[in-house]
Amino acid sequence: MPRKFLWRQPFGSRRDWGEHVVGNELQEALVRRKDDTTQVLVNCIIPSPDGGDREADFVVIGPYGATVIEVKNFAGPVQFDGQQGCINGTRKMPKDPRTQAKEAAQRLRSFFLEKDLRFPCNGLVLLASDTVQIGGQTELVCKVRHLSRGIREVLSGEIGHDGGFFADSKHLLNDELIERGTTELWGNTFRTRKELIEDYLIVQRLPGKQFHEYKAQWLGSAEKRAKIVRLQRHEFGSFRNEQERQRELDQVQRNYNALSRLAKVPGIPVPHRFFPDSDDDGLLWTAYDFVVGTALEQCGPSVPVLPAIIQAAETLGRCHKEGVVHRALTPACIVMVEGSQQPTILHFDFSRISGETTIASRITGHLRQLRYVAPEVRRRPHDATPAADVYSLGLIALELFARRSLTASSDEELQQEIYEQTQALIPSKRLIIERMVDPEPIRRIQNMDEVAKELGRLL
Repeated sequence: MPRKFLWRQPFGSRRDWGEHVVGNELQEALVRRKDDTTQVLVNCIIPSPDGGDREADFVVIGPYGATVIEVKNFAGPVQFDGQQGCINGTRKMPKDPRTQAKEAAQRLRSFFLEKDLRFPCNGLVLLASDTVQIGGQTELVCKVRHLSRGIREVLSGEIGHDGGFFADSKHLLNDELIERGTTELWGNTFRTRKELIEDYLIVQRLPGKQFHEYKAQWLGSAEKRAKIVRLQRHEFGSFRNEQERQRELDQVQRNYNALSRLAKVPGIPVPHRFFPDSDDDGLLWTAYDFVVGTALEQCGPSVPVLPAIIQAAETLGRCHKEGVVHRALTPACIVMVEGSQQPTILHFDFSRISGETTIASRITGHLRQLRYVAPEVRRRPHDATPAADVYSLGLIALELFARRSLTASSDEELQQEIYEQTQALIPSKRLIIERMVDPEPIRRIQNMDEVAKELGRLL
């Protein structure tokens, strides 16, 4: 017989690493227990009488009632007390997760009472690990549990009947009540959420594995028609110390900082905001102009490749004059705007910005994985110069001119593949591309002005 267990999650909703871990553990535990009744809602909306809706990481509704789970990805020791709240390592968390879980359980109980459902409702702070050291008050305000123990207690009813909030009934809920409660809460989420992030309404998830981006309507726009923007989501984890946290913040804010520096450069989208998620302290968002168009690599023969590469070189040259080196230029970063032949450059998340910190472990790791990144940048990311972008644009141009993607998995294979493809080009193109993709930066064309000039002679 198929299990009745239902996993409900809104379209496009966001699950971070900790929520993935908890979700997988919950599913495995329900299978082991042969539980065909319990239902789980992910990222659902719990309404409040004062109108302030709140997103819950998980709500588990089963025979023993409903449990609101607040998931935390703590990587170091965490201490809970009544004075300073929650301290992870040396950093005090801005919000005490115990209070958040307790308030969410109170809201959920009020919601169910309005629907004439007297469900026991309990809050739980669940750490997405069994090894993090926990200290302080883990039984008062709201229970705090390691991953395995917390899930076991939720599914067995121990959370609801051992000091949990609003555990005012020990009567088991039948299948009909569980289904009704789940339907009411899910229906409220479906009606009120509509994927609203601050004053941005999510329209659709944009394709691409490298970045989490969405097309959205900006409801705060003064224009008669809601302005369409691009929302980029950044996951922002927990850290052992303030220095580590600041390094990560420098990383996720880099795209916004670069776009702000380049706001007056034609062919660069205008940034709107960089802001924290009001429901999830592990998420940050960048909002900027939505570019309607197609990645250059996906354009058909109707789009002339050579003029597009020249215009991209001119745009990147202006970026370099403003002190921004892209460093991670790929074919997906060059988008041909719909209705024109003007390319737009996207994704400055791994850029080098003069006057700002440039080294971060995530940046270094990412740059070393991209075949389009210049060899000197893979070795020493902070040494990136405009010649590094010349190399990346050269590889992109080579693929487009040759109409064949590079597939090599090692530097040696890549250089051999580059040689073979350049030899197949007409001599005038071959000489320019060879000077753009030379692995030695000193022998390479040094700036985009010269690239545009040399390629312009081929028109």
